[in-house]
Amino acid sequence: MKIAFVDLATNKVDAFEKAEALAQETVSDLVLIQFTSPDLLKVPASCARVLGEGADAAIVFATLTAGEWRDYGSLVLEKIIDVEIHSAKFVFTAFVFEDEWRTEGKLAKVLEDKLRKALEMAAGMKHEPVQSDAPTLPQAPPAMDMFSIPTEATQSDNLAVPPSGGSSLF
Repeated sequence: MKIAFVDLATNKVDAFEKAEALAQETVSDLVLIQFTSPDLLKVPASCARVLGEGADAAIVFATLTAGEWRDYGSLVLEKIIDVEIHSAKFVFTAFVFEDEWRTEGKLAKVLEDKLRKALEMAAGMKHEPVQSDAPTLPQAPPAMDMFSIPTEATQSDNLAVPPSGGSSLF
């Protein structure tokens, strides 16, 4: 499974090596590919790019200030959801906020916890066809153009159609 690791050029720490080590512990056939986004607002476009280039899922790692999150967080998450919908692939986030750590040791612990959780979720997303015993719904007939003469494909058994050569009602 190929997972894109999208980080930011503005991060306080480079977490790719730690993510690679955790990935090897989590799933043996997991391959991480690093892509560095220039800033937080470019994350959705970065995710779209790596998912379009063949990654099965993406993990976004960012160290953020309260101001960055307040100003851009909702917009970035909304756009990440748009990327997920258009690509039909998942993007997992591992955001570390500056108020979650005060020392380097605490940063390492928070970083590891969030990366491990994101990797486990991403590794659990196998893109296999879903098998279902649920009955399938009948397909809706194609929409009829109200200005055209019905064809055999659009006629229903209960519609009366004048025989060919019939007279116009108008």
